[in-house]
Amino acid sequence: MESLLIVDDEVIIADGLYHMLQEVFQDRLEVRRCYSCDEACAVMNRNRVDILLTDIEMPGASGLELHRMVRERWPMTRVIYLTGYSDFDYARRALKQRAFAYVLKSEGDQVLISTVERAVENLQEESARLMRQAAVASEYARQLRQLVFHAMHGGQLQEESLLAAIKDSGFPFDAHRPVRMGYGMFGAAMRPELLHQSMNLIEELMRPHLPMLLTDMNARCFSIVFQPSEEDSALLEGHLENAQRMIEQQGQQLTLCLMDCETEWKALGKGAAQMLELINQVSPASGELVTLHATQAQPTSSMPLVSVSDGQASLIRMKEYLLTGQEDLFAEETPRFFQLLADTSDKRSTDELYEALAQFMRDCSGAFLTGDIASPALERLVIKPGTPLSELQRKLNHLAQEVFNVRSKKQMHRQRHIVRQIDQYIAEHLSGDLSLTAIADALHFHPTYISRVYRECSSVSFSDSIAQSRLKKACSLLSETDQSIASIAEQTGFNTANYFARWFRKWMGCTAQEYRERSRDHA
Repeated sequence: MESLLIVDDEVIIADGLYHMLQEVFQDRLEVRRCYSCDEACAVMNRNRVDILLTDIEMPGASGLELHRMVRERWPMTRVIYLTGYSDFDYARRALKQRAFAYVLKSEGDQVLISTVERAVENLQEESARLMRQAAVASEYARQLRQLVFHAMHGGQLQEESLLAAIKDSGFPFDAHRPVRMGYGMFGAAMRPELLHQSMNLIEELMRPHLPMLLTDMNARCFSIVFQPSEEDSALLEGHLENAQRMIEQQGQQLTLCLMDCETEWKALGKGAAQMLELINQVSPASGELVTLHATQAQPTSSMPLVSVSDGQASLIRMKEYLLTGQEDLFAEETPRFFQLLADTSDKRSTDELYEALAQFMRDCSGAFLTGDIASPALERLVIKPGTPLSELQRKLNHLAQEVFNVRSKKQMHRQRHIVRQIDQYIAEHLSGDLSLTAIADALHFHPTYISRVYRECSSVSFSDSIAQSRLKKACSLLSETDQSIASIAEQTGFNTANYFARWFRKWMGCTAQEYRERSRDHA
């Protein structure tokens, strides 16, 4: 969902635009409003702004200065000037700063609505262009990706090779500074060309802000290595939300997990192992953007990340799929592992794989499921010496299904809890700011995530839920109190009684006063 920020020092105009655009675009745009440039700057420092709709002449900083500030933070922002001045000099200065459009307030609502529509379409066209551009840039980073993939699986990373690969890649990484790590998961497995296309888009979106390298791990997942400055870190989440939105426009959901600590290049393997353990503990929901806190790590496996054989590599992939909830890929890898185990003729190698599998299953049944399934069920999963391969595979599949079921239940419970939190917040703050960003800030989630969760778990849309809560409160106050219409409008989030009156009539089919009289006639 794109975000639109309205900035106008005339409160009645800002409020009118806010309610009008909310009503027109509903769940297509997240609309916010500010009454000064200082207030708008504070919003831009915390949140992504896709479309800026601003007046030019305001006390303090002007709309032209605000334009410059927003382009520094969010270069893709489309700026629309809405002003009462038809002065040619204003238009010239606006165009010089590459404004998307210049609209006079006297031109009416329909002209403005059409302009916002064009801005949304233009943003989507820009996404497509970036996809094409990213595919070309990605080829230069092939060697660096291979080195990172090797290092994450326990390989040694030579400084000379790293320096050469960074130079060839075109990414401004510093080989002598630590990096942060992350993990991305798409909603479903993709063909290699589509996976790489989506990864390239994310890299290209981040390129103006910080170096970020994505390396595919399988048909759904990729590792992330990035090197932010302190200033970059403050805006990182907003840029990644923008990437999630663009990926969603391509028909995919994207889950992102970021470590909160730095890792040396030579320790990428250890960092990757810790990251997978944390992902399992957090169990992120589809489409979420979460931060993984290294201090909360509780190692659940003694199995090294480095693979010593094809069988070990297969087992590592199975573990990754299980930890990250990739049920389809786990189902594909399991028979491959057991075929490798059956084909292993060396007794020592066979014993090592048996022990690694036993350790893996002990970890899963102990740390992952303790308290979630009954003890007798856990006992049936224990591996005994001499257990036939077919029985081992059956036990592993049973264990994996328990893990996936528990993860699914936990995610569903968590999402329902979030919906209840949102509903409670709406009910308690009807007179305040109920924009998606404001609610997300208050509940410490990301706007894109709570919008998706609400859509998936609730029978009504986010905007309709707010409208219904306001309507319920308004009807209650009209029928049970003698408060003025203006007072009721203010308590239900409307700054003007006139707009409340039009809104109420649209929803109820009668005026607020008519509703009050009817409700008392039937009392």
